[in-house]
Amino acid sequence: MGAIISEERKMQLAGLYLLKLMEHETFSLAPEGDESILEPIHKFLFEKEYIAITADNTQWQLEVKGRDLLAAFDQKYRDFLKEADIYCSVDLESGEFAFSYYDQFSDNYQWHDFINAERWDDLRIAVAEAKGRDPIEVIFMSFVNDGQFGRTDEGWDYEKLLGSVWDEIAEVVDGAIRLKNLAYQDGSELVSGQEVIQDIISQGEELLAKLK
Repeated sequence: MGAIISEERKMQLAGLYLLKLMEHETFSLAPEGDESILEPIHKFLFEKEYIAITADNTQWQLEVKGRDLLAAFDQKYRDFLKEADIYCSVDLESGEFAFSYYDQFSDNYQWHDFINAERWDDLRIAVAEAKGRDPIEVIFMSFVNDGQFGRTDEGWDYEKLLGSVWDEIAEVVDGAIRLKNLAYQDGSELVSGQEVIQDIISQGEELLAKLK
């Protein structure tokens, strides 16, 4: 079965995206044009007490509860990013990490060609699962960081906020190597995906310490 993203989860993550924007942008209580597609998200955030209405009844404002939620999410994602990249290119057959060759490249183009070679597998989602992180959340944030979520240069886009973007996120998760894909049979013994990934994580942490 493929990844399923509930309507509640979509609203939670889209809400986090909006909370982040509200740190620096203002949103009217009576939106005009394409901004009107934000209304169900504002309603969701208001009911959860993450935002409130300003004293003059014209705008939405961040509440302490919303700031705390956002800060916790940002910290969790930053912590993941600090360690995740090293698992983007791993040779599962040899156990090698592309980043073990990092100091041999002075040219960024050559380095990117190297890490995108067919031999390397991206294990970041499997690592996220092993560390108790939601793969949907990880891919959602990558879409946000790459400018593929919420709005374009032309303005707000429903499909990028609450529409087809979630099918795209689910497809990326479905196409990723997951913990269950790493399990293998060793003679009469079944080696679980968790055992495999823990060994990879240990090697990755050791390599990361050397690189730092």
